[in-house]
Amino acid sequence: MMKRLIGGILLGLIIGIATVALVEYIGHLVYPVPTDLDLNNKEQMKEYVKNLPFGAFLFVLLAWATGVGFGSFVATKVNKNKMISGITVGIFFLLATIINLIIIPHPTWFLLCGLSVFPIFSFLGAKVADSNCSKTKL
Repeated sequence: MMKRLIGGILLGLIIGIATVALVEYIGHLVYPVPTDLDLNNKEQMKEYVKNLPFGAFLFVLLAWATGVGFGSFVATKVNKNKMISGITVGIFFLLATIINLIIIPHPTWFLLCGLSVFPIFSFLGAKVADSNCSKTKL
């Protein structure tokens, strides 16, 4: 039982991270990162984020929402109606994002929207999986 719980959470995290990476990759194709940007230079990153177009921020929000939603769905599905596993995936994503937002300054509106994405889409992903689990046998 514990192996299934941990395995489901880990699989949810992997699926979620892969989804975020894929959507952010598409976002970077639409809004390319400058080749001369030093990702380790805090001042350059501040300036880069400050000048990002609105659409680039929307790609990040879409990436986070789909990533945590799919990850929570998978974790809950693997654990057969255990929504806590999906919510746990959401908590991991939220903590990682808080660290990201502390390290890289973002506009206030994005900070508020970004932090609200995780509880909402984590719950939705887990709830959809929970509804599907109770209707079908795995």
